Amino acid sequence: MKILKKAQAGTLESGDVLVTVRPSDTLIIEIESPVARQFGDAMERSIREILE
Repeated sequence: MKILKKAQAGTLESGDVLVTVRPSDTLIIEIESPVARQFGDAMERSIREILE
């Protein structure tokens, strides 16, 4: 998937996640979420599956 412009979706309230994407030559994933300890690995796997 090619990212054409910066975009954001979601919220950090009630265990949700805020996703920000922007054009870049490299894939950098930073997970900031109240549930990152519990679900961070699964979140990253899903992100990679969608973007790569």
